[in-house]
Amino acid sequence: MNQAKIEFAEHDDLFLLRFIGDIRLTLASALDVIIERVLLDERYQQVVIDLTKTTGIDSTTLGLLAGLAVRFQKHQQKRPLIIYEDVAIKTILLNMCFDRLFNIIENKIENKIEADVHENTVSYTPLPSVPDDDIESCRRSLKAHKLLMELSDENKVQFQQVVSALEEDLKRNS
Repeated sequence: MNQAKIEFAEHDDLFLLRFIGDIRLTLASALDVIIERVLLDERYQQVVIDLTKTTGIDSTTLGLLAGLAVRFQKHQQKRPLIIYEDVAIKTILLNMCFDRLFNIIENKIENKIEADVHENTVSYTPLPSVPDDDIESCRRSLKAHKLLMELSDENKVQFQQVVSALEEDLKRNS
């Protein structure tokens, strides 16, 4: 069984995140923590999201990445980069309107950033596990889905029931 994981690396002024396997909600708290770290560190001039080894990615994770892109663009006036290999992943990204937030490219060695990722010239570290409780997980998922809804009318329709259910869960458990 292929265990999903997220790894990160730093290379000069680049911050790299590599998603391996089928990425689900269980990794969201660790991803949220590392995203905050990246956004607070002004030395990073580019963020690269490597999805070349990703077999699936859930909507909460996509929402967290959307938040990263929005905030990174505000600070750096440039889009983060997503590298993909699987056309199914590309389809998910385009369906979520990620082409409005990210530069999305297929895994081909076309520039130094991709070459560094592709040739494994950087050393990746797995994201550390971050404890999470149900209420915080629900809040994070709600925020992520609201971000996705802001990207398009299609996303609004797709995630409205999810957002309503998460809001109800928070009311009941708060």
